[in-house]
Amino acid sequence: AFPLGGRSRGSVPLFSMDPATLEVPLRASVMDAVVHALLRLIMGTKEAACYSFHSFRIGLACALLAAGYSHADIQAHCRWKTDASIQIYARQNAEMFGARVLAASRRTVSSTVVANFLRQGVDIDGDATVVALDGIAGLNLGQ
Repeated sequence: AFPLGGRSRGSVPLFSMDPATLEVPLRASVMDAVVHALLRLIMGTKEAACYSFHSFRIGLACALLAAGYSHADIQAHCRWKTDASIQIYARQNAEMFGARVLAASRRTVSSTVVANFLRQGVDIDGDATVVALDGIAGLNLGQ
């Protein structure tokens, strides 16, 4: 019966070649062939060769990370067995990285190492620096 519950989730494949019995798992090689066939129709053979079914899992992991989901959620949605896959594939996008760097640049830091660095006359908190970074990143975060 659907939806599956309890222990049956551990023994029944997520996708099945035989939806009536759910006994034959849909193999990654079959999914990859289907994705490649669709991509060849959409974008042509040359560009389709740059993608795989795995590309979509990576894309999903990156999108979930950008949306603020936890590593446990990302691991569950992408059906990865370990957190190591998240460390490899769930990458920050450029906008997220830039926003975090700009946010960090606006904080007052008093640790010894940074205090020594700041005594050298480097202005990491100045308005001109923020404006320059905003201009490079094109995010208008300094406003």
